[in-house]
Amino acid sequence: MLKVMFLLFCNEFIGYRTSMGHPRLYVNSVEFHSNPVMANGTTWLSDNRSINAIFNIGKDLKTMRVVFKVDLTRGRRKFYSANITRDYCDSMKFLKGNGMWQMIYHAFFQVTNFSLSCPIPKSTYYVRKMVFPDHLLPVYMPALNFVAETKCFFQPYPKVDELFLKYISRGEIIP
Repeated sequence: MLKVMFLLFCNEFIGYRTSMGHPRLYVNSVEFHSNPVMANGTTWLSDNRSINAIFNIGKDLKTMRVVFKVDLTRGRRKFYSANITRDYCDSMKFLKGNGMWQMIYHAFFQVTNFSLSCPIPKSTYYVRKMVFPDHLLPVYMPALNFVAETKCFFQPYPKVDELFLKYISRGEIIP
């Protein structure tokens, strides 16, 4: 009974819509920006759930720093914001471990030919039909909009970071 009362409260006063299963993530738009000296590429949607990209890296990368930012909003209100920075080469050591890196491995590295080790060789890389795993979303999640931004930096000189790839996706989470 308490659960039913909570769901009614959420529906009437907060605007939660509960679903019978997990909410689904839909991507409405994608953008791909690159440093023309280091890389070029493009991205597109297969449908409103699958992301594709193809890009060339023009020089070998000794190291790469990745900054991932996600904002969840509803109207003008920001519900959640995360900003995660990782050294790509150091993170590869934990890739097949537990937790977040295991999820990244299954969601990303199963659909790409991107290098799993450093240095990252100059080459053409792709991401084909990457879909966010909906089972990772909480069951009682409200309808939200999201903006996810991934920036990749390289070091042309010691202690100097330069942006070479930036990927932005926008969409919605629907219960």
